Amino acid sequence: MLKSISKLKRSIFISGSIVLVASAVIWYCFDWLHGIVDAHVDYWQGNYEVKTFGLPLSPFWDYRELLEKRYGVKVHAVAGCVVTDSQIDYVRAYNWASRGYLVQKYHKDIFEECWDEAVKIDRERSRKRK
Repeated sequence: MLKSISKLKRSIFISGSIVLVASAVIWYCFDWLHGIVDAHVDYWQGNYEVKTFGLPLSPFWDYRELLEKRYGVKVHAVAGCVVTDSQIDYVRAYNWASRGYLVQKYHKDIFEECWDEAVKIDRERSRKRK
């Protein structure tokens, strides 16, 4: 009886260890999965966000402001101009999931709408400077 209990404990321990190691490998090696999971969690907690990296284009600041004021969507820069493949994969996956949720929520492409308006604002500002 004692031997069968210790065998059961050993089996449970080994199974748990395998699951734990496999989960860690999936979580850290597959950045796209990490990005998608983070986007789902953020969305369901009411944290509407998209992520960026690199040097922003001129209309970016207006785009960011429009998204936040109209729809409560924050634009979060996760890296500057030097970006790893891992960060790129994570950001692309996060934005894919987050944008999908937000387009579905508002029944329109809020990102395209805000970008188009930001470009118009930027062009107007440039004309006035000349």
